[in-house]
Amino acid sequence: MTEILEQQILRVTPSILDRAWPHLLKLLSATPEVWSDYYSIEDIWNRLCYDKMQLWLMNDEKEFQLAMLTEVVAFPQMTVLNVFWLAGHSFRKSLVFADYLEKIAAENGIDRISFQCRRGFVKLLKPYGYREAGVVLTKNIRKSLEN
Repeated sequence: MTEILEQQILRVTPSILDRAWPHLLKLLSATPEVWSDYYSIEDIWNRLCYDKMQLWLMNDEKEFQLAMLTEVVAFPQMTVLNVFWLAGHSFRKSLVFADYLEKIAAENGIDRISFQCRRGFVKLLKPYGYREAGVVLTKNIRKSLEN
């Protein structure tokens, strides 16, 4: 017999952030290499409080599956929902979040969704219509000059 689990996706608004914050802090602490060059913990808190960043949580009836941080970036020619941090497990089971983000983006006049993610997500998201649009290469200039 196949078990069907209902998945829930919640956007954590500033009014309920204090309840989700300890869980997010634990997840962020496990992957500072992904976000800490761009944001401090205080930056993330402040951006979430002032609605400059969005926190999404996903679970099924049994367990937590996914946490995601997004930002809406307005460029002159388009508005982009940028997913820059994902944490969790069972990503294959959790890909329904991509459909949900597309629905939210369409309802809010967003033109594109982009993911800053590990290379493994290229294969996972391709069936949902996502394509690799390039490669991001970085070099720390300030740190290079200090050495």
